[in-house]
Amino acid sequence: MKLAIVDDSILFRKSIRRLLDSIDDLEIVAEAASVAEAVKMLQEEKPDAVLLDIELPDGNGFDVVDQVFSAKYRPHTIVLTNYPTAAYRELARQRKIRHFYDKTTEFITALEILRDWAIGRPMI
Repeated sequence: MKLAIVDDSILFRKSIRRLLDSIDDLEIVAEAASVAEAVKMLQEEKPDAVLLDIELPDGNGFDVVDQVFSAKYRPHTIVLTNYPTAAYRELARQRKIRHFYDKTTEFITALEILRDWAIGRPMI
Protein backbone atom coordinates (compact mmCIF):
# COMPACT_ATOMS: atom_id res chain seq x y z
CA MET A 1 0.00 0.00 0.00
CA LYS A 2 1.29 3.45 -0.92
CA LEU A 3 0.86 6.13 1.75
CA ALA A 4 1.24 9.91 1.70
CA ILE A 5 1.67 11.98 4.85
CA VAL A 6 0.32 15.52 5.00
CA ASP A 7 1.40 17.38 8.14
CA ASP A 8 3.13 20.72 8.64
CA SER A 9 5.39 19.39 11.41
CA ILE A 10 8.62 17.93 10.06
CA LEU A 11 9.23 16.34 13.47
CA PHE A 12 5.89 14.57 13.30
CA ARG A 13 6.52 13.40 9.74
CA LYS A 14 9.95 12.01 10.69
CA SER A 15 8.55 10.28 13.78
CA ILE A 16 5.61 8.72 11.98
CA ARG A 17 7.88 7.60 9.15
CA ARG A 18 10.13 5.77 11.65
CA LEU A 19 7.13 4.03 13.18
CA LEU A 20 5.58 3.08 9.85
CA ASP A 21 8.82 1.85 8.27
CA SER A 22 8.43 -1.39 10.22
CA ILE A 23 5.13 -2.25 8.53
CA ASP A 24 5.53 -4.68 5.67
CA ASP A 25 3.73 -3.79 2.45
CA LEU A 26 3.49 -0.11 3.43
CA GLU A 27 5.49 2.37 1.39
CA ILE A 28 5.54 6.07 2.19
CA VAL A 29 5.65 7.59 -1.27
CA ALA A 30 5.44 11.29 -0.43
CA GLU A 31 5.13 13.94 2.24
CA ALA A 32 3.65 17.42 2.18
CA ALA A 33 3.60 20.30 4.67
CA SER A 34 0.93 22.53 3.12
CA VAL A 35 -2.29 22.41 1.12
CA ALA A 36 -0.48 23.46 -2.06
CA GLU A 37 2.21 20.78 -1.65
CA ALA A 38 -0.40 18.14 -0.77
CA VAL A 39 -2.59 18.88 -3.78
CA LYS A 40 0.35 18.66 -6.17
CA MET A 41 1.76 15.54 -4.50
CA LEU A 42 -1.57 13.68 -4.44
CA GLN A 43 -2.27 14.49 -8.08
CA GLU A 44 1.17 13.19 -9.07
CA GLU A 45 1.62 10.19 -6.76
CA LYS A 46 -1.97 8.93 -6.39
CA PRO A 47 -1.26 7.05 -3.13
CA ASP A 48 -3.68 4.41 -1.85
CA ALA A 49 -3.97 6.13 1.53
CA VAL A 50 -3.38 9.53 3.12
CA LEU A 51 -2.54 10.42 6.70
CA LEU A 52 -3.93 13.96 6.87
CA ASP A 53 -3.50 16.77 9.38
CA ILE A 54 -6.17 19.48 9.65
CA GLU A 55 -4.28 22.67 10.47
CA LEU A 56 -1.87 23.57 7.65
CA PRO A 57 -0.12 26.91 7.06
CA ASP A 58 -2.09 27.76 3.91
CA GLY A 59 -5.47 26.28 4.79
CA ASN A 60 -6.66 22.99 6.19
CA GLY A 61 -6.75 19.33 5.32
CA PHE A 62 -10.32 19.60 4.09
CA ASP A 63 -9.11 22.00 1.40
CA VAL A 64 -6.91 19.16 0.16
CA VAL A 65 -9.84 16.75 0.13
CA ASP A 66 -12.06 19.25 -1.69
CA GLN A 67 -9.44 19.96 -4.36
CA VAL A 68 -8.19 16.44 -5.07
CA PHE A 69 -10.68 13.77 -4.09
CA SER A 70 -13.27 12.80 -6.68
CA ALA A 71 -15.37 9.87 -7.81
CA LYS A 72 -12.33 8.62 -9.76
CA TYR A 73 -9.74 9.16 -7.04
CA ARG A 74 -10.56 8.78 -3.38
CA PRO A 75 -7.70 7.40 -1.28
CA HIS A 76 -8.38 5.85 2.10
CA THR A 77 -7.94 8.69 4.55
CA ILE A 78 -7.09 9.01 8.21
CA VAL A 79 -7.32 12.45 9.77
CA LEU A 80 -4.90 12.73 12.69
CA THR A 81 -5.11 16.11 14.37
CA ASN A 82 -4.44 18.10 17.52
CA TYR A 83 -7.82 19.79 16.92
CA PRO A 84 -10.47 17.05 17.27
CA THR A 85 -13.35 19.50 17.59
CA ALA A 86 -16.96 18.66 16.91
CA ALA A 87 -16.95 21.10 13.97
CA TYR A 88 -13.96 19.39 12.36
CA ARG A 89 -15.48 15.96 12.99
CA GLU A 90 -18.61 17.13 11.19
CA LEU A 91 -16.57 18.40 8.24
CA ALA A 92 -14.89 14.99 8.03
CA ARG A 93 -18.26 13.23 8.20
CA GLN A 94 -19.61 15.43 5.39
CA ARG A 95 -16.66 14.36 3.25
CA LYS A 96 -17.20 10.69 4.13
CA ILE A 97 -13.93 10.45 6.05
CA ARG A 98 -14.62 7.75 8.62
CA HIS A 99 -11.27 7.80 10.39
CA PHE A 100 -10.80 10.96 12.44
CA TYR A 101 -8.45 10.77 15.42
CA ASP A 102 -6.87 12.94 18.10
CA LYS A 103 -3.07 12.90 17.83
CA THR A 104 -2.62 12.90 21.59
CA THR A 105 -5.09 10.19 22.60
CA GLU A 106 -5.83 8.08 19.50
CA PHE A 107 -2.46 7.98 17.75
CA ILE A 108 -2.03 4.21 18.21
CA THR A 109 -5.49 3.55 16.76
CA ALA A 110 -4.52 5.38 13.57
CA LEU A 111 -1.30 3.36 13.29
CA GLU A 112 -3.20 0.11 13.80
CA ILE A 113 -5.62 0.99 11.01
CA LEU A 114 -2.73 1.78 8.65
CA ARG A 115 -1.13 -1.55 9.52
CA ASP A 116 -4.39 -3.40 8.91
CA TRP A 117 -4.85 -1.69 5.56
CA ALA A 118 -1.27 -2.50 4.54
CA ILE A 119 -1.60 -6.21 5.32
CA GLY A 120 -4.84 -6.45 3.43
CA ARG A 121 -7.46 -6.41 6.13
CA PRO A 122 -10.73 -4.86 4.97
CA MET A 123 -10.63 -1.07 4.74
CA ILE A 124 -13.54 -0.11 6.93
